[in-house]
Amino acid sequence: MGGCSIGKDRNSGVINNFGKVYKGDGALLADTYDDFYAVDGAIIPSSLGVNPSLTISALAFRIAKEIVQSINFLPVEEVILGKEKIYFSK
Repeated sequence: MGGCSIGKDRNSGVINNFGKVYKGDGALLADTYDDFYAVDGAIIPSSLGVNPSLTISALAFRIAKEIVQSINFLPVEEVILGKEKIYFSK
């Protein structure tokens, strides 16, 4: 854990809170690469305790949801059930 930790900009971490990797030479400290994500236990800055798998899974699902919602060309369609958006293959 902690090899690729979350930070508010490239001076405090490697990725943002949605798993996008910061550019090392971007004009702004928070510039990220397009479509380059890190999603595993390395994004957590330090040990969480005895069993971190639920936290790692929750972060992975959050990042996956952001990826699906941000890319328009994926072969999925959006369905709204109540207040939640769900995506199905076309």
